[in-house]
Amino acid sequence: MLNNTHLKGMNYFMLFFVSLSFLLSSCSKDPVINPVSDRYEVKVEVRDSAYLKIKDIYLWTELLPSIEDFKPRNSADIFAVMAKVRTYQPLDRFSFVEKKADTDNSNQGLDTDFGFLVKFFSGTTDLRITYVYKSSPAGNASITRGWKILELNGKTIDGSKQADIDYLNDVFFGTTQSADFKFQTLDGTVVSMTLNKGMYALNTVLYKNIYTYGSKKIGYMVFNEFSGISSVYELTNAIDYFQSNGTNEMIVDLRYNRGGFVSTQDTLANMLAPQSVGRGKQIMYKYIFNQKYSSWNETTYFYKASNLNLTKIVFIVTPASASASELLINNLRPVMNVKLVGENKTYGKPVGFFPIPVYNYNIYPVSFKTVNSVGSADYYDGFPVDKNTVDDLSKDFGDVNEASLKEALNYINTGAFTAIAPKRILSSSGSVSEFQLDGINKSLNNPVRKVSIENRPSKMPRPIRNLQEKFK
Repeated sequence: MLNNTHLKGMNYFMLFFVSLSFLLSSCSKDPVINPVSDRYEVKVEVRDSAYLKIKDIYLWTELLPSIEDFKPRNSADIFAVMAKVRTYQPLDRFSFVEKKADTDNSNQGLDTDFGFLVKFFSGTTDLRITYVYKSSPAGNASITRGWKILELNGKTIDGSKQADIDYLNDVFFGTTQSADFKFQTLDGTVVSMTLNKGMYALNTVLYKNIYTYGSKKIGYMVFNEFSGISSVYELTNAIDYFQSNGTNEMIVDLRYNRGGFVSTQDTLANMLAPQSVGRGKQIMYKYIFNQKYSSWNETTYFYKASNLNLTKIVFIVTPASASASELLINNLRPVMNVKLVGENKTYGKPVGFFPIPVYNYNIYPVSFKTVNSVGSADYYDGFPVDKNTVDDLSKDFGDVNEASLKEALNYINTGAFTAIAPKRILSSSGSVSEFQLDGINKSLNNPVRKVSIENRPSKMPRPIRNLQEKFK
């Protein structure tokens, strides 16, 4: 039984407890959270849909958080979702998103731009054209590789100024539809013209020729993109030209080839491989998927597809040579003598993806990696060249004095590289080093994709194939 003293003491205790509780709750900096309202609810929406599909097929899916933790709708758009995904895997410089219309144009070998790209050569104001597509606005204007851009819209471009780099990329890859150019041709003539961007069919074989040195007939082909069926036709015609003229040695120039369709790579690999690979006997490469889709890991075999019987091949490369270009090199190395000539090393992309439809977009999360017949994979640092040369923009494709072609021809004829690598002659008007100039060039043409796309339904995991069929 409680007496008054006990009750009085209890009242004091209750009052103190209530006061302390009120004090603690009133001093708390964190608001009371309603667990129901704070919970991320998945919706039928483009960003949520994209992330669910990325999480499912992504090669490094174990690194990605749940959709509730990722919260895709906190990202501005589907492009921002993919950018955030890449932050979970430092190796992933590749996953991207594009509109379906852009995918369709790529499948058909169509592009919309001026039809050429550029690179600084001897200094930060020596801006040269690297290549030109024949049917493009630039091609129709008879512009060629090696022309120098003296002015762009009345402005001299200085690669040492970030504002000028941004301006250049905006003109080439932004919404600008036309530009005024002042060029200097390879013979020194100054030409001014206005170019309008336009849609055109790509000629992915930019140049081909045969050089005869005694009994050696050396085929040389500049191949610029592993595009769709139109590219396969071009390659077939080029290889027919080489074999009908008795070509017994080959140089393939991939210096600006950033990749494309794996199926087109398969076609070219089967054309270039020696007869000894046979048909369906020699492994070309294996697909490796994430753990969920590991049952879809698959082996692709060589199926020899031309009369060429090469024992060695020289590839001309630069850091722009990427993805399907590197896949081709990696696949041929176990079956023939492969040499690389060019600037430093290739890009470093041993992975690829499928086009996965999401509303009006296709997403391309890294979905698989490839391993060649001897287990070579994971070349994220690129392939170093066997002979370092300059990308000689003072000369057009096919000129035997162009630094990279000259070195490749010398190797085929003598079996050795020259002792001294040619050096780029830097302009005396600036104090930039070769290393600095290479760094500046890396900031150009960034919007150009480095891709290996698997577009064959038979190679796709069943859920991806179903999505492709549903959204055709």
